Amino acid sequence: MRTSITLLSFALFLPLVACNGGGSGDPLSAAEAALQAGDSAKAVGLLQKHAAGLDKASDAYREATLLLCNALAEAAPKDAAQTLLALAEAQPDKVTARDFRDVQSYLQTHGHLLEAIDVMDAGLKRWSEDATMLEVKDRLLAAVKNAGDAAATAKLKGLGYM
Repeated sequence: MRTSITLLSFALFLPLVACNGGGSGDPLSAAEAALQAGDSAKAVGLLQKHAAGLDKASDAYREATLLLCNALAEAAPKDAAQTLLALAEAQPDKVTARDFRDVQSYLQTHGHLLEAIDVMDAGLKRWSEDATMLEVKDRLLAAVKNAGDAAATAKLKGLGYM
């Protein structure tokens, strides 16, 4: 009898686990897992689908969009920068200098210095005296100098940073 109750309890619990995918049904967690596995294309798809169903003024939309910027940084750097700038326009009171720093760092890590400069420049225009943005500028200037990237150097000169 005891075995029957245990089996019945397990049988009732199993559909709950199945509905949750055997783990977290959270699209952000699934996207983060895809990123950690090196599948940025899968993460981009998951995040775009998820963000499309969210209110653009919500914190959930902000969180999904920032993670989308991370996913885009490797394969579509211009889209990553444009996505961040669109988010900053949609949520000017919620997007922070730290968000700009993080996206700039993702871009720089993947070697997309021109797009990293775009993000840095937009962030500095918005928070010209912010310590986070000043640190971003210093790190990016050093990275461009170390890389010897002529196009990035020219862009920084054209913007007045060098």
